[in-house]
Amino acid sequence: MPRLSLYRFPRPKSARDKRGSIFMIGIYEIRNKLDGKIYIGSTTKSLEKRWKDHQKFLRLKQHRNRFLQHAWNKYGSEVFEFVVLEEIQSPQDILNREQYWIDQYFDNGINCYNLVPTAGSVLGLKWKKSSKNAKSDQTKILWENQEIREKITNGLKNRKYKKAPLGNQEKERLANQGREFWKSENGKAVAYKFPCKSHPGLVSPEGKIFETIINLNKFCKEHLLTYQAAWNVCHGKAKSHKGWKSI
Repeated sequence: MPRLSLYRFPRPKSARDKRGSIFMIGIYEIRNKLDGKIYIGSTTKSLEKRWKDHQKFLRLKQHRNRFLQHAWNKYGSEVFEFVVLEEIQSPQDILNREQYWIDQYFDNGINCYNLVPTAGSVLGLKWKKSSKNAKSDQTKILWENQEIREKITNGLKNRKYKKAPLGNQEKERLANQGREFWKSENGKAVAYKFPCKSHPGLVSPEGKIFETIINLNKFCKEHLLTYQAAWNVCHGKAKSHKGWKSI
């Protein structure tokens, strides 16, 4: 089985994890020694473990890179070698450096196994028609299940950034909770400390007197008045508004 033993540059002194694996992050390539084709990758955990993971999925024929998997199936494991291109000190630099190496070698599958030209992205990945049809058929089968359809629909309706509608019981519970609070000593203290702003009274066109108005906005909605115009009448800024006058 191929081992992690090749380095493009002199091998650095790296720490080892609890299992004895070389704990080093960086950029690597998987090279086909027969035709020189390469796969560029990176890891922020352990280069040695990353190589073992690649071998595991390639042996199981479950590797996500179909070009590399096909070559592995055709030539066998012995023709591939794992080469460390660059050791990275900071994980924040990993994608930039991987992009640098991909830019050097990417050629749409001619001599490079990478499927896309962007590090850490599947943007531009072309799916086979058979894969598209299989995914479409799978989705149609799931959507025909009424229970699954309801779960998906309810999940979309009740997403985190969208508040779910309150039921009648929940509304009543919140209303009762508010009433109990304002009746309590704490509620009375808050009301005393932050009293509602009152406005001077008004006289309706029919002559009905409203001595003190606590909620002017609500009062205007109930009597079809314009808030600013009613406020001007209350505070002596205007003589009348729709027949309403100040006391």
